[in-house]
Amino acid sequence: MRVKLQFVSNKPIVLPVHYLYSVHQLVYKLFTPAVAHKIYLDGFPYKGRKLKLFNYSRILEHGKVESGNIIFDNAITFYFSCPLQYLVGDVIKNAFVADKLDINGNELMLNTCEVVPTPVFTTDSVEIRLLSPMTVYSTFQRNGKNITHYYRPTDATFAELVRDNARRKYAATMLASGNTDVNNVVDMQLDIVPKKYDAKRDQKVLYFKNKVIECYTGQYVLTGNPKLIETTYECGIGACTSMGNICLLETYNIRKKKKE
Repeated sequence: MRVKLQFVSNKPIVLPVHYLYSVHQLVYKLFTPAVAHKIYLDGFPYKGRKLKLFNYSRILEHGKVESGNIIFDNAITFYFSCPLQYLVGDVIKNAFVADKLDINGNELMLNTCEVVPTPVFTTDSVEIRLLSPMTVYSTFQRNGKNITHYYRPTDATFAELVRDNARRKYAATMLASGNTDVNNVVDMQLDIVPKKYDAKRDQKVLYFKNKVIECYTGQYVLTGNPKLIETTYECGIGACTSMGNICLLETYNIRKKKKE
């Protein structure tokens, strides 16, 4: 389930140029405190991982960069997405009842909340356009230090890690929904192939707190199990989706592939 939220202020909204953490804070303030606490600490477990299962986009408006900040007029809009309807409902309810939300010294109030109709995923191949960059990586140790290696969409391992990530998110979603039969997840397939992608143009370097993250935008084709395709739509594609995809949100527009 996906919603489009717009918040307004009575003056220009000033955020850091790398504002991902600011949106992250705003999203957590929209959860009921007990819900936010559970998600932040425990997430939705699956095989030792604590998955967040929500996703949000970059701010849709274009701001003006000045002195290390980005200045928006008096409104910011972004998408929030999650496969668990009760979490989306929690966000909507709190967005409506909140008096003012303080983010980086900006007092924000909800202006509009639009529920976005969920596509019907009946095909095994769709084209996607990223609204926020995606990231895929592996972490390993070298000389006692953790090393993070980021993969490009053209790397052979990239599609494999996207598939494994989608499987985990699907299984965690099913478990959170009360469905304990997730044994078939190991047989579910998903592949991602670049359609409109340029290694220089679509490479993005984002910052979340003190972490530097290598991400990619572009247009791609997803092929595979429709349930995994829906999972990537609801939860985001790749890693770090709950940090604004940095898996930034991995939110995107989905279109059915035209028949030949």
